[in-house]
Amino acid sequence: MRKWIGTENRILVPLIVLGELRAGFATGTRRQENEELLQQFLDSPNVDTVALTNRTTTFFADVFSTRHALLS
Repeated sequence: MRKWIGTENRILVPLIVLGELRAGFATGTRRQENEELLQQFLDSPNVDTVALTNRTTTFFADVFSTRHALLS
């Protein structure tokens, strides 16, 4: 994973993913440790959080349907 955090790669993290990660942390036994690691990742200069938009959901639906068609 560390190779993907290099500054030559831009990483976008949807806010819904952060919510899902933190929900998992809340039910686990290493909540504080996981939160600290997540914060270090989010503080990386090439990592940005993004809100979902209508366009994002349409793109997701297209990717999902293409993947589903390929696996069927």
